[in-house]
Amino acid sequence: MKPNFFCAAFALILLSLGTSVAAQAAKLYVSNNGVNSATCGTKDNPCRSINQAITNANAGDKIIIGPGKYGDLNGNGIFEAGTGEEIPPAGCACLIEINKLLTLESTDGAEATVLNAGGASATLVRIAVSGVVFGGKKKGFTLTKSGSGGLVTLSNVNGIRVIGNIVSDINFSAFAINGNNHVISNNSASGSKLSNGFYINGNGNLITGNLALNNLEPYSPGFAVSGNGNTVTKNIARNNKSDGFFCLRKRQREYF
Repeated sequence: MKPNFFCAAFALILLSLGTSVAAQAAKLYVSNNGVNSATCGTKDNPCRSINQAITNANAGDKIIIGPGKYGDLNGNGIFEAGTGEEIPPAGCACLIEINKLLTLESTDGAEATVLNAGGASATLVRIAVSGVVFGGKKKGFTLTKSGSGGLVTLSNVNGIRVIGNIVSDINFSAFAINGNNHVISNNSASGSKLSNGFYINGNGNLITGNLALNNLEPYSPGFAVSGNGNTVTKNIARNNKSDGFFCLRKRQREYF
């Protein structure tokens, strides 16, 4: 009886811990009619900016972003406090930094949900931790008007999912993905002036169903993939000034 009692008690403790962790995960909301504060993020009190919701969130939370424009709201290339514009984290040189394990998705999809840097020299989205989910099927974002890059991950970041996003009208790589075991799926890169549509540097990544279109740098392919064991499948490169696809190392599985 004692061993059974011990096992039952131990299982109850584990169940309690699991319930506690699950209870900590939350949904935070961002909307064009929201107001930023240290407590915003509920359905009735959404945040105005994505960065404020990230600040208020805990690891494991989901941030749900309504349709409209985020970033530089008046088009002057300056991010102004107190206006609802995105205020980039200090030292980031980016519009939005995801520095916690979070899921970010839109309610109305990429065409309706626009992150606009107004021409500022700021990477639009920088992912700094592993496990982040950015977008989803019909839940992505449009990233546009940057004098720098689109979406970038740090080299020590692994296991992210970037799905259903559009990057257009920027200077450097639309998607600069470093690290391992990512899923980069059903995204579109167009109008990069000085670099690739997709630059993937790492191992064991799945790059599938993406489109590289009208990228203008004559020495940068639509897709440049570096590393080992990456799978490149069902992607399309069209009207780019350089190669459609360029794999920099062997042992890629390529199904164009």
